[in-house]
Amino acid sequence: MALQLQKLPESTQEVQMEEIAEIVLHNARTLLDKVKVYEIKLSASTAQVKPKQAVEMGLEVLKLLEIGFPEQPSSSDIQQGLEQTASLFAGKNIADFINLPCQGCNNHKYNKTDGRDLVSGEIARLYHPRQEQWNEHFTWNYI
Repeated sequence: MALQLQKLPESTQEVQMEEIAEIVLHNARTLLDKVKVYEIKLSASTAQVKPKQAVEMGLEVLKLLEIGFPEQPSSSDIQQGLEQTASLFAGKNIADFINLPCQGCNNHKYNKTDGRDLVSGEIARLYHPRQEQWNEHFTWNYI
């Protein structure tokens, strides 16, 4: 199914994007397909400066992923979360996290595994943080 968007007023584009997203969500075959649609919807909510909508949608996605998150967390919920997070970082230093991709890179790269080199025009394999070591793919260039 090919969907084409035409240049429309911004509010009409938002409605059209929402309609298309609902069609894709309805026809999604896997949870991963649904999560990809929600990623786009969350980016749109953020770009449209609709933080409440983005948070509500994020909670929906967490439910889909079977991740419990209280709507009104108590101070003990928050303390427990902080302790769990601290335990994940225990014994780690900044260098241990260099392989983790940033959200901006994830959004730009999405599911692409290669891209065109802007200088040579050749197709180049893209870095995959879960399969490759950062220091084998990149080098520091101190200027």
